[in-house]
Amino acid sequence: MFDRPSAYVLKGSLPPPSNYSAPGGKTLFWQSLAASYQYLSETSPFIHCAQQRWLNRSADCMPEVAIKRYQAYWANLKSEEYDVCCQPGKVERCKEPKRKEGLPFCGFPFGSVDHLPAFLPEFQVSLPSGPMRVLQGISDDDLYCTSFNCRVFFGNDLEPRLLWSTALAVYLDLQPKLQGRAIDLGAGVGLTCMVLMRRGADVTCTDVDDAALISSSRNAAATVADATRQNQLWRYGSLTVLRFNYSSAKEAWRDQGVVPPYDIVAMAASPQ
Repeated sequence: MFDRPSAYVLKGSLPPPSNYSAPGGKTLFWQSLAASYQYLSETSPFIHCAQQRWLNRSADCMPEVAIKRYQAYWANLKSEEYDVCCQPGKVERCKEPKRKEGLPFCGFPFGSVDHLPAFLPEFQVSLPSGPMRVLQGISDDDLYCTSFNCRVFFGNDLEPRLLWSTALAVYLDLQPKLQGRAIDLGAGVGLTCMVLMRRGADVTCTDVDDAALISSSRNAAATVADATRQNQLWRYGSLTVLRFNYSSAKEAWRDQGVVPPYDIVAMAASPQ
């Protein structure tokens, strides 16, 4: 799990090079930004709480941990001060305080309820059955760079190209049996589809957005490649990525490649 730093755009995490707009500057920016994201330690209250939630050992502990983080850092600060330090669209820098009680400074661990993505082309997410590599549909073309900094340009099609939550993927990965035919309605970058495939289901991974379909296809190929290198592909199910509008008439479903019944139907209420 990631700790979001006060450095979505390198706000104080690493000294910027002399010129991000020079040749090779964008590559250096991605490397520096990836280094600014930190994995939470095993002793972190957030990690301990996440493990409890995964194992269903107690009542939900996350609200209490989140309140403690708020009280430790932000109880006496204005919302605009939080935005300067933690929101990815802000270029201004802030001074990151010393960590209190092991709590992260900005937001929750990556993939929890605040739906703030990591603005990286590639990263690894922690899941109950093991880590998984995720490729996002973000590249040099989405960066605007000056001599001192870069920032992500938020175009209209950025949402389907990013991973916004791991909640559904984690939930499914905890289920004891995931076999048979599965369909993901609105798959986004495809993490839920990859989890179902890794658990042995035959998955139909659907979305209506071109950018999401491209991201899902890239992640399917990456997951298969990783499994092949680890000699684990024999455990996996199959996966098909296709365009499907689930609000269309049922009579048109077969023409789009969707053929019920399915043993597992996954659909998130928010971007994945």
